[in-house]
Amino acid sequence: MQIQPITHKGYELLHNALPVFADIEQAGFRIDTEKLNTSVAEIRQIKVEAEEYLKSFPEYKTWKDMVGEEELKLTSTTQLRKLLYDILDYPILVETAEGQPSTDVAALEKIGTDFTNAYLKYRQAQKLSDTYLKGLSGECVDGHVHTFLNLHTVSTYRSSSDSPNFQNFPKRDDYMKRIIRSCIIPRQDHMLVEFDFKGAEVTVGAAYHNDKNMIRYLTQPGTDMHRDVIKDAYMLSDEDVTKDIRSTAKGNFTFPEFYGSYWKAIAPSLWEDSFTLTLKNGKKVIDHLVDKGVNCLGLPKGKERYPKANTFCKHIQDTENIFWDKRFAGYKKWKEEFYWRYCQRGWFDTKTGFRVHGNFKRNFVVNCPIQGSSFHVLLWAVTQVGNEIKKRNMKSKIIGQIHDSLVADVHKDEYDDFMSITLKYMTEGTQREFDWLTVPIEVEAEASPVNGTWYEMEEIKL
Repeated sequence: MQIQPITHKGYELLHNALPVFADIEQAGFRIDTEKLNTSVAEIRQIKVEAEEYLKSFPEYKTWKDMVGEEELKLTSTTQLRKLLYDILDYPILVETAEGQPSTDVAALEKIGTDFTNAYLKYRQAQKLSDTYLKGLSGECVDGHVHTFLNLHTVSTYRSSSDSPNFQNFPKRDDYMKRIIRSCIIPRQDHMLVEFDFKGAEVTVGAAYHNDKNMIRYLTQPGTDMHRDVIKDAYMLSDEDVTKDIRSTAKGNFTFPEFYGSYWKAIAPSLWEDSFTLTLKNGKKVIDHLVDKGVNCLGLPKGKERYPKANTFCKHIQDTENIFWDKRFAGYKKWKEEFYWRYCQRGWFDTKTGFRVHGNFKRNFVVNCPIQGSSFHVLLWAVTQVGNEIKKRNMKSKIIGQIHDSLVADVHKDEYDDFMSITLKYMTEGTQREFDWLTVPIEVEAEASPVNGTWYEMEEIKL
């Protein structure tokens, strides 16, 4: 794979960002070392107890018999997959993007046996102990951690972080989030602030495919693509859609489809969710589906390629066709034409001034320019904010960059100035710099109390 800047702006984007990233690494983020040491000891003990409890299950003995005691690795997803689906014959409720039976948290929660629940507790303790807490304590120097930020390791041309991975600290699991983020604190009389581009990849993607309906969703008040998608998937009316049902559409249909998944991988998760989700009138979604004539998942088995009529899989396949052929036909056409041009030339260009050469699969070709350009918009904003606060000799510092957001350690007396600077560059600044943006990117922000913790961050109005 070869990526090279083909415009002066493309070259400047990376060249100008390097000193700012160096400043971020040098600043580091502050650690509550007493809290960290206590958490390390507590989680280490929880991990030991969770492993011992796991060994009491007959499934563990089956696992040991399957691979041998010396070869057994509780962290091996390959061994776990074989145990659960080949030996114990558990139902395949969630698949990976490659079509393999999944062993992620969602899949194990859906299986829901005492053994898988115990395994999840072990995995949680293991990750906290061996990945997150070990990474923090191992890299902590004088109460600060100086993570590395990289601009050359991710194939889609986003950034990465290591030693430790600042971009991978838990966020969705509240227990893990509390343990880790409670250890990360601002400097004295400072507060932690995070600015986040809202829906950056959807907005940047619209600049590539110019799908009229997508732009309508992004610009017209009252429109909601996730609501409309789940209405199709679960055959609902506007009044039926709750916040949880809408969230299911976002995570289990809309974005998986955008990134290349398809009905066979999507339908099982949506089907399982229907058993726990309820309509606004209190009726379960699964009961609603049965009333509509859909009473089984109907996942094709063996050599079967297509779902049978009157099954949920067939309905989701039909919903997928509506999604791409009617709702986002312009997006679909762009993907086909963009990939065809790549196949003819062996390279493709991004709107931020880079040419990408190499032998790639279709999903990479149509996702890379969107993901890479989305990050480049943020990278430009981070660079401008970093240079501005340095020029003003401010005490506030940027301490991290996570996907579509920047994290800063802001002095309480500089809060208003920092917010004004950052908001300016992340909104009107990016719109001027990247005039190809079809739709302005929206910004959200969170802040901790003064001398609070990263876990205590709350949304603030801008």
